[in-house]
Amino acid sequence: MGVTFLDSAVDAVNRQVYTFASFDLGTASDDRYILVSVFYDGAGSRPISGVTVDGETATMLGTEENIGGAYWYMFLVNVPAANGTTGDIVVSIQNGTTNRCGIGVWHLTGYEPTPRDFISDSADAEVTNPFDIDAVEDGAVIVLATVEQTTGSVAFDLNGTVTEDFDEVLEGSIYHAGAHEDAISADDPTYSVNLTYGVNTIARSGYVAVSFDPIAADDPAFVPKIGMFT
Repeated sequence: MGVTFLDSAVDAVNRQVYTFASFDLGTASDDRYILVSVFYDGAGSRPISGVTVDGETATMLGTEENIGGAYWYMFLVNVPAANGTTGDIVVSIQNGTTNRCGIGVWHLTGYEPTPRDFISDSADAEVTNPFDIDAVEDGAVIVLATVEQTTGSVAFDLNGTVTEDFDEVLEGSIYHAGAHEDAISADDPTYSVNLTYGVNTIARSGYVAVSFDPIAADDPAFVPKIGMFT
């Protein structure tokens, strides 16, 4: 049981379909879930039409859209053991090309696939900080955050503890960053997440955050049944 950050990737070319080939999917198991965060800049209305991981169709957990044409997403998909340890991650965009795309990818086992909570925000400035998400003991929280027109990057503080998984440039002065926590010690309906920007001027920022409950040890889903994915 736990969350493992696998990798992040950026494609700064204008495309309608982004393929991140032969991506690391972590340890293979039938209860493996892959969470994919997606951020990109569109030109007008450019929502995602779908995300697949090694051919498996992912479920959108939630999204945030900024009036400037930026989009933040989180997707989750079960990728059974038979799929192996690598696979293509494909992000498809509606209504034409977008300007750039960045993803973060996490491997989850031992959590309910339906999120406990999902929150998001964006602004043509700095988003309201800190923000709260509902979390439970032994649950998990995963965050994607971005900032634009800066000279720095994005740092995280999740309730005093954090694993910042990536913090990198998408293109120019646009950064995306991700973090997770999977050692939550007690139920907390106001689990605090703080974003710290090492910058002088912020033209746009945003985030999406999701939390998951642990699967109970007596839940049949805790141990996948033989043949359930065939």
